[in-house]
Amino acid sequence: WVPQNNKERPFSWPRGGGGGGEGEGVVLCAKNCSLDEVGMSQPGANAVVNAFSFWACAACLAGGYVSDARLGKLMTIMYASLLYVIGLTVLTASAMSPKGSSLRYMLFPSLFLIGCSTGGIKANVLPLFASQLPPEHLDSSSFRWFYWSINLGALIGQLVTPLLHAPNNNTAYYYSFGLPAVCACLSLLLIYSGRSRLTDRPPTGSLLHECYKTVVHAIRERWASSRAGSEQLSQDLLSYAITSAEHHETARDLRQTIRACYVFLFFPVYWFAYSQTHTNYVPQARNLARPDWMPPEWLNMLNALTLTVMIPVCEGTLFPLLTRHNKMPTNLMRIIIGYVIQATAIGCAMLLQTAIDNRGFYNSKGEYYLPAGREKVSVWWQVPQFTLGALSEIFASASGLEYAFSEAPVRMKAIVMSLYLMTSAGGSLLGMGFSPFMRPDRMRVVYSYLCLAMFGTAAAFLYVFQYRIAVEAETAAYQETQREREVELQTLTTTDGDDSEQLVSAHVPYLGDSHEDA
Repeated sequence: WVPQNNKERPFSWPRGGGGGGEGEGVVLCAKNCSLDEVGMSQPGANAVVNAFSFWACAACLAGGYVSDARLGKLMTIMYASLLYVIGLTVLTASAMSPKGSSLRYMLFPSLFLIGCSTGGIKANVLPLFASQLPPEHLDSSSFRWFYWSINLGALIGQLVTPLLHAPNNNTAYYYSFGLPAVCACLSLLLIYSGRSRLTDRPPTGSLLHECYKTVVHAIRERWASSRAGSEQLSQDLLSYAITSAEHHETARDLRQTIRACYVFLFFPVYWFAYSQTHTNYVPQARNLARPDWMPPEWLNMLNALTLTVMIPVCEGTLFPLLTRHNKMPTNLMRIIIGYVIQATAIGCAMLLQTAIDNRGFYNSKGEYYLPAGREKVSVWWQVPQFTLGALSEIFASASGLEYAFSEAPVRMKAIVMSLYLMTSAGGSLLGMGFSPFMRPDRMRVVYSYLCLAMFGTAAAFLYVFQYRIAVEAETAAYQETQREREVELQTLTTTDGDDSEQLVSAHVPYLGDSHEDA
């Protein structure tokens, strides 16, 4: 696990890791299929999508454990890809069955299989990629382009798969599911044919299992202390394992990692707000004026498009420019900026929903009707909320993971990624819990409260971590001062003449005769 910045994606950028670009479009089409073909309500379809997202993140823990303790990363990816092909094939077959057939409900087992395969791929594709490069090439540029390629695949998936089921023939979902099945089969064949060229470390045991044993040991020791009548029980659970020779190192590193990952406590709310892009924004598009060729989920490709365009712009132009002028926000401040941008995106969705509600009305079944003489709002008004949501991911998701990576011990990078993925799973659980309240006629109120919740999350984050923000800012300023001094000294030491040594000494303060004094 290497420091870098991942929607279902990991790194020092936003959330994912690589389950395949076509899979992005499959989830969107599966939501509409559950509405059109299975006959589910909007809250029910939202619950299905959130349950899938939760399971895909939770399965990453199992995927990481299997690769570390049993199969290795390459074999785990190959078996997960095979499961991916099976799940997409079942999904395609369910869409080909007659409407009203019980086979339509194979949609749900197929999503379960796809979630399992996503966990096996997502947890291992990034470390496998890192193992192909020599250590001197493992820089942010390598992972930036790796993540960029994932978003390019997601862009193609979200652009193509929704167009395969024509808007005037929504029963053709098997085209939207069949193409990803073919792509997954081709990718499996490519991985299998090139397996001899890939470097993979053999399984050496799971760090997750080691951490689990350490926590269990700490719980037992604390319970024994309480049974023995100890008057002073430590509030730090892991302190009971640090005294053990067997668990000392793991307990110490795990405690440092957990403290570094405190910033993740606020991320479930963020992911809940972010998940509106593939849950409630799609039904909202159904009530907007769209071109005949555009399916309602098509504008979701703006998310991947924005990331594909803005990651090179931010990493290559914006961030270096801010750094040169000493205006680059620290990681924690970038998280707050991301939260505010996401709150603004939800605010745009609320304003658009208000315009929709003012022009029409909903019946008891949640169906939208437009009175005669009125026109629907244009679907292009959804562009700001998708674009701002993607921008927030670059700031919030990337910076949170980067901060935790920089503060945690090197051997605990996998634990950092596991905790990070669980924040996404927590956001999906929030989505499942609030799904019954997300009826079409209530969405304006839902967006209002969610917008306030995101602004409140940003304010709470600033209040809780104000000390860390100050320390991080001071550290960044000190490092910048040191870099400037190094440049100045390099310039002075190249000065021609016999007095260059005296010139340097005049600019360097006396730091003492020993390293300790310095």
